[in-house]
Amino acid sequence: MKKFSLFFLIPLLLSSCSTNKVRISSFIYADDDIFIEEMSKNLLSSFHYGDIDYHSYNATRSQLNQNNQIIKEIEDNNPDILLVNLVDRLASKSIVEKAKKHDVPIIFFNREPLSEDITGENNIFYVGTDGSYEGKAQAQIFDSLVKSNANSYLASKYDKNKDGVIQLALVKGEQGHQDSEQRSNNCLLGLKELNYDYEILQSTFCDWTSETSFTEFEKIYLNNLDENGTSKIELVLSNNDAMALGVIDYLKTLPIYNKDIAIEDQFFPIIGVDATNVALKSIKNNELSGTVQNDYKVQVELIYKLACKILNIHYDSSLEDISLNKKIYYTKGTIITKDYLTK
Repeated sequence: MKKFSLFFLIPLLLSSCSTNKVRISSFIYADDDIFIEEMSKNLLSSFHYGDIDYHSYNATRSQLNQNNQIIKEIEDNNPDILLVNLVDRLASKSIVEKAKKHDVPIIFFNREPLSEDITGENNIFYVGTDGSYEGKAQAQIFDSLVKSNANSYLASKYDKNKDGVIQLALVKGEQGHQDSEQRSNNCLLGLKELNYDYEILQSTFCDWTSETSFTEFEKIYLNNLDENGTSKIELVLSNNDAMALGVIDYLKTLPIYNKDIAIEDQFFPIIGVDATNVALKSIKNNELSGTVQNDYKVQVELIYKLACKILNIHYDSSLEDISLNKKIYYTKGTIITKDYLTK
C-alpha cells in the first residue's frame, strides 16, 4: 500500500504542485436507491481536494458487474483504497482476497460483509448503521403516537377492531441484508418490550424501492380487507423510507383517500427508516408518521477519516476518534416525527 504525507490545509495550492494524486475508487450497488444516491454525493463532495483522484462506479444491482468493476480497477489503475457498497454481502470474501493480493485497503459501507471476512484482516473495515437500534426506535415512534392520545392501545384510535392487538404489515428491504433483518426483528422486539401484542398479517420483501413496494402493498391491502371492505391493517413498519412512500403512493390511489386528512387517521400509521429529504417532506404533509434517521453524513465523515488515517493523509480535522484497530463502526440516528420537525 502506498503511503502519503499530503497536507490539505491549502488544497488549491497543493493541487497545483502535486504530481502524485491519491486514487480513491468508490463502488455502489445501485444509483436508483435514494439513500445511497444521497450518501454517494456526500462522499464525492468530501473527497474534493485537488490531490485526490476520486472515481465512482455503479453496479446496477449486479454483483457480477461489481466484481468486474473492482477487478478492472485494481488491475488497470492500482487504486490506493476501495470504498465498497456491496450488492451481495456474501461476495465480500472474493473482493477481500483480490484486494489483499494487490495490497489495497477496503472500507465497506452500508452493506456489511460477513464478520469472518473482516475479522483478523489488516486494512479491511466496515462503516454502517445500527439496524437493531433503528428497529427499536420505530417501535418507540409508534408508542409515542399511541400515548399521545390514549393510555393504552386498546383505548387508542389506532386499534380499529378493539382487540388490544396490533394487526401489522412488515415491508422489508431484501433477503439477506443485515439491516433488513435487524430492523424487522427489532421493531417487533421493541413492541414487545413496550408491552404491545401484535399480529403480523403479512410481510413482503420490496428490495428497498418505492416502485416494488407500491405493487406488493396493493396485494397486501386487498388481501386484508374485512367483510365491509375496510382494511384490517393497523400499522405498517417499513425497513426504509422509499418503501414506506411506496405504500403511501398506493393509498393515494384509493377512492376513499382524502388529501385533507392525515394518512394515519384515514388508514394507519406508516413508519420508515432513513430520513431522506422526500421522507421529511412527507412527514410535514401528514403522510409518513415518522422515521429513524440513518445518518449518512456521520457515516461519510467516518469513511473520510478512516481513509485519511489508512493512507496517512493529514488534513484540517482531527483523526483522534479513529482507530485502525477497530474494524467495524456503527452509527445511530435520531427519531424524527412531525413534532421533532416543528420544534
